Order: sequence, then C-alpha cells, then structure tokens
Amino acid sequence: MKNISSLTLRGVVLLALFVIGLFGQVLAQKSRPVDLLSRLKLIEAIELSDLEKLWKYGFSKDNEAWMLIKNKNSGEFEYSIGNYTTFFSPCKESDVGDWKDSILVTIRTRLVIFCSDNSIEVWEIEKTTLLAKFEVSKNEDTELMVNMRLSPDGKRIVHHISGNNAAFLRNAETGQIIAELFPSNRLLLIPVFSPDSKKVAIAHKLFVPDLLDWYTPNSTLVSIFNAETGSLISQLRDPKVRFKNEVVSHSKWVSAILFSNDSKTIFTGSDRKTKSWDVATGKLLHTFGKHKGSVEALGVSPDNKILATGTINKDNRVRLWNIKTGELLLKTKKNGADIWRVKFSPDGKKFLSMTENRIFILAIWNFQTLIWDTTSGKLLEKMKKFVDMSPNWKFVLIFNRKKNTLNLYEYQGNK
Repeated sequence: MKNISSLTLRGVVLLALFVIGLFGQVLAQKSRPVDLLSRLKLIEAIELSDLEKLWKYGFSKDNEAWMLIKNKNSGEFEYSIGNYTTFFSPCKESDVGDWKDSILVTIRTRLVIFCSDNSIEVWEIEKTTLLAKFEVSKNEDTELMVNMRLSPDGKRIVHHISGNNAAFLRNAETGQIIAELFPSNRLLLIPVFSPDSKKVAIAHKLFVPDLLDWYTPNSTLVSIFNAETGSLISQLRDPKVRFKNEVVSHSKWVSAILFSNDSKTIFTGSDRKTKSWDVATGKLLHTFGKHKGSVEALGVSPDNKILATGTINKDNRVRLWNIKTGELLLKTKKNGADIWRVKFSPDGKKFLSMTENRIFILAIWNFQTLIWDTTSGKLLEKMKKFVDMSPNWKFVLIFNRKKNTLNLYEYQGNK
C-alpha cells in the first residue's frame, strides 16, 4: 500500500513539474519578440539593373515612398515619388556628393544636392528646374564635408563646412544669403530646423588652442535663430555649467538636438545628460540625468508628453521620461548595440529604436530595428536590418543590397 502511495505521489510531482515547465515555455514564447519581417506584407519589389545605383530613398511627410537612382553610364538621375517619375542631370560640371546627407528632400518635389565641386544645387523636380546653384567654397581641389539642412517647408537652407566656424542661412528658391550665423572662434555642429520651419538651432563647440594648434572641445553652447530673418531668438545657458567665464549649455559636446512637435521646447543630448529648454527664452526646464553613456538619439511622443533618449558606449538603452516633471518612466533592456535613432508611432503606443554595432577587427556592422511598447517597455518586434518607416507607420522600405532591390512593404503590426 505504501509503495502504491509513493508511486502515486511521485507521479503527481512529475506531472506537476511537466505542467509547470510547459506553462513556462508558453509564457516565454509569449514574451519573446516577434520577427518584424513576419509583420510586413510585400507591396512592390523594385529591381535595379547593374547600371543603376540607388542613391537615396525614404518617405515624404505625406507618406509617399520616394527614391533617387543614378545611371552609372550617363550620370542621369531618376527621381520617383508615388506615381510620379522624372529624369534630370544635377552637378553637370562634377558629381553628386556620395554621403548620407548630400541629398535632402522634405517637400514632395524639392531636392537640395551637394556637388563634388563644392557647390549646392536646389531643384524643383516637378518642373525639372534648377532653382539655384551657389558655391560653398572656392577650394576645388578637395571635396569638403558640408553639413546642410533643408527646412520642412522647403523654403530655407542652412549649411556650413565641417571644421569651419561659419554657417549660412539661405533662401532655397534663390540661393540668396539671408544671414550668416556664427559666433567667432566656435566650431559648429549640424543645424536643426523646428517642425514649423520658423526656427533653426545650431550647437557651437567652444575650444581653446593648445601648443600643437589642435582644438580640443571643452563645452557646447546652443543658439536658436529665426529661420526667416536670421536674428537670434535665444541661447541655451545652464547656470551651473561654465566655460571659462561664460555660461554654456553642456560641459561636453552636444550629440543630439530635437525640437518638440509644437516647436516650443528644445531638447539637447550630451555625454550622460539630456536637457529640455524653453525655445523663446532659453530657460533650462529639466535635466534628465542617470544615463551611463553618450546620448545620441532623441524622440518625442506625438502628444509632447514623453521624451525618449537613446545611448551608446555600452549603455545601449532607451529611456522614457515625463517631459513635464523630468521623471524617469522606464528604461529598456540592454540590446548590445549603440542606439542612433528613436521614433514614436503616431498614437504614441509604440516606439522604435535603430541600433548599430561594429566588429572592428572584421569591419562588420550589425544593424537592428527594434519596436517596443511605450507603457511597459516590452520588446515587441525585432529585425536584423535598418528599416525606413513611413510617418504614419503604415509602410516600410528595405533595401536588399545583395539583390539590388528596394522593397516596399505594408506594416501590419498596428492591426
């Protein structure tokens, strides 16, 4: 009788352990992120020939997919957006600059192109018309790295030469200089326009020359200008941070700048800190601390209530903050790669982060796109590729380099 009871008890225990293990596997399966590719429905695959090079692609503010393709033989460019396609030949005397921001698109048919002869061209593509062409440097021997931005409404351009302390605000349609934006003896960083196109922010690295005439950045000051006139609106000065006798924005370099959606608040990310400021007055509102790496990515929820900060240098997390109070809401798990971009969905319920991790010895880059739940910080979907998501989060563009094909997908993760 005892043996039977013992066997029965042992069977019950084993059955219980089996059920618990099975339940654990189900829970683990539920908590595991979904492959993002399984949420993508292919709409169109655009195959390029061996003579075609995909120069740039993306989405317009109106969620139309666009792409710019160069014919390697003729040098002619094909520009397509939605159902519209045209051909044109920019930079006839030279070539188009070959880096990420050498071509800018904001409105449907206006392109700003940097040419290798150190000039900038502004095109109205619908009419195949060159609106303006102007030099940024007379040094024709060296192709410069020019940082340039086109305002969201396509009416203004700000540009400056990397390593130079002069920035110019221009009329995009005529190329005419509106204002020269720079304090003397300061090295400029990439400018940023506000969503309403009325303001432009520029970060200045302050430095002191050393004995070898190298310039070591010590701190950063951010200035905000009127994008229509070039007049100074405000400068962001934290009373607790000084460079020599001057009150400045950050004690380190500023690596990320972002305006709020209503253009009234501006956020600056630096080494281990992010700050929010009032645009009109330059007043410091909050300091979002507790980062363990340099802040390289910033995002704001559609309702302007949540700030997302993404970090690099082994911290590799996204943190969400209450913009009004400065309170830390949550932080994601480490993902093992540097975070370079953060973007919220239109309803604010999700956000995506794009990460990059380089294996230096092998010169291999690992890219990932991760989609998270805003409330819980749970990882929902992931994919080992960079994706370009449309503003309404309904479409995705992915370029397959091996097949030389640009794929347009419908994103079904919102259903």
